[in-house]
Amino acid sequence: MTKSNLPRRLGCVLAATEHGTMILNRFDYHATGLRRCGVGSEPLDHAAYYADEVGDAEALLGIRRLHFGDGVVAVDCGANIGVHTLEWARSMTGWGAVIAIEAQERIFYALAGRSRVNFRC
Repeated sequence: MTKSNLPRRLGCVLAATEHGTMILNRFDYHATGLRRCGVGSEPLDHAAYYADEVGDAEALLGIRRLHFGDGVVAVDCGANIGVHTLEWARSMTGWGAVIAIEAQERIFYALAGRSRVNFRC
C-alpha cells in the first residue's frame, strides 16, 4: 500500500441542512464532556446551527429596515462557513445585501462553494 492510498476519514462533506446544502468539516468541533460543539459539527449533529441565534440576527436586520428603509447592508465578519451569511441573504432578498469576510483560506473556499451551491451567481 503506497502512502497516498492509506485509509483516512474525509474531512469535508456535503450535507443537507435546514440552512441549505453545506460544505462541512467533520473535524471542526470542540468536545465538552458528552457534547460536541462547533460550526462544522452542530449542523451535522442537529441539521441546523443555533436557530435562535440566526433568527435573532435576522430580526435585528428587519428592525433596521423598518427604521431606515431598503438598502440595508449586513457585514458578516468572520463568516466561517456562512450559516448567518446565507440565512441573512435569503431573508434580505430584494431589500438588502450581505458582505461576508472570512480570513482563513480553507474555510473561505467552503463558504464560497456553499454560496455557489445555494445561489445562482
